[in-house]
Amino acid sequence: MKRTVLSVTQLNLRAKNVLETDPILSEAIVHGEISNWKSHTSGHLYFSLKDSQSSISCVMFRPQAARLKFDPENGLRVLALGHVSLYEKTGAYQLYVDYMEPKGIGAAALAFEQLKKKLAAMGVFDQDKKLPLPKYPKRVALITSVSGAAIRDIINVSRRRNPNVELVVAPALCQGEDAPKDLLRALLMVNKWGKADVIIMGRGGGSQEDLSPFNDEQLALAIADSKIPVVSAVGHETDFTISDFAAALRAPTPSAAAEIVVPSLPEMQKAVQSRVNRMSFLLKRRSEEGRSRLRGLTNRPVLKRPLEGIYNQQGYVASLGSRLSREAERLAAGKAQQLSRLAGLLESMSYQRTIERGFAMASTPDGKPLVSASAIGAGDVFSVVMRDGEIKSQALEVELAIQKE
Repeated sequence: MKRTVLSVTQLNLRAKNVLETDPILSEAIVHGEISNWKSHTSGHLYFSLKDSQSSISCVMFRPQAARLKFDPENGLRVLALGHVSLYEKTGAYQLYVDYMEPKGIGAAALAFEQLKKKLAAMGVFDQDKKLPLPKYPKRVALITSVSGAAIRDIINVSRRRNPNVELVVAPALCQGEDAPKDLLRALLMVNKWGKADVIIMGRGGGSQEDLSPFNDEQLALAIADSKIPVVSAVGHETDFTISDFAAALRAPTPSAAAEIVVPSLPEMQKAVQSRVNRMSFLLKRRSEEGRSRLRGLTNRPVLKRPLEGIYNQQGYVASLGSRLSREAERLAAGKAQQLSRLAGLLESMSYQRTIERGFAMASTPDGKPLVSASAIGAGDVFSVVMRDGEIKSQALEVELAIQKE
C-alpha cells in the first residue's frame, strides 16, 4: 500500500475536516468547569473547560459573547454548546462555543445575583444615599409603557386619591431587547426636564424574562444618581428587580406605588382642618389669658390711683434726701476732727518743736541735716541750729563710736 505524504498544512486541514464533519462534534454540548478565563479587548473570550481528568481549550467570539446573560468566571461549572475544530496554523484543537449557561442555575438568575453583588459593593444600594420622597408632591412623572395595564392602574389610583396632583407620562418600552436603553432615555429626559417632584418607574407583572429590562446595570446606576427620587414598581409583590434595590423606594405593584406617592386629598383636608382647629383653640386660649392678665393689671392700685404712688415715692425720696444730708454732715465733722488730730501729731513731730524743747540740729552749709558723724571730717564747716539762733562751727576732730557686735 502506497503511503500518502502530507504537508503540515494538509495534515491540519484534513484533521479539521474530520472534526467538523463528525455529527456529534459539530453540535457538541460539553459540561465542565471554567479555568484560564481571559476576556480579550477585541470582545472575544478565551478559556478552558476541564473535569477531573482532562481539559479542552475554548474560544467564544464577540457576537456570541455579547449574548451572554451572566459573567463567566473561573471555577464556574457550565454547559457549553458549540463545535469542535482545529486551528490549522498551530494545530490547536479547541471547542468553538456558540452558547453557554451555568450548570444547575439559570443564566438570568446568576446574572441577577452577580449584578446585585457588584452594585451593592459599589454602594449603589446604600440606604443613606437614597432621596426622601416628598410628602405633598405637585407633579409625578410616570415612566412606563402607554399600552400596559400599569399606567391605567396608576392613573386610576392617583385620580381617586388626589385629582389635584399632576401626572406626566414619559413613555418607554418595558419589554424586549431595546427596553433598557429606552427606560434609561426616559429617566434621563425627566431628570433634565427637572419639573417632577417624584418618578414612578415600572410595569405590570410578567415572566422573569419580561421583567429583565429592569435588571440592567446602566439603568440601576442612573436610578441611583437621579436628582428626583424614583419609586420602582415592577411586576407583582413577589417580583424583585435590580431597579427595586437602586430606587429610593420599592413598591410591590404599580397601584401600590400610586398609593404611596400620591397623598390622599380627604386626608390632607382632614389634616388641614385639624390644624385650623388646633390654631383656633390656641388663639382663643391665648386671648383669654391676655384678657385675664389685663384685668389683673387694671385692678392694681398703681393703675387705679397712679398719683398716690407718686406722692408716696416723693415722700420717700425727701426722707432719703434728709438722711443723706445728715449722714454727709456727720461724716464731714468726723473727718475734720481726724484731720485736726493728724495735723497736731505731725506738728509735734517736726524738728522745730524738737529744737524748742532744748535740742539742737547740725546741718551742712547747704542746709542738709547731719545724721551721722561719719558724714563730716576734721576741718569741715557745719552749722548748729538752736532754739534762738544758729552757730557756725568747724570740726576740730571726729570721733566715731565703736560699734558693739
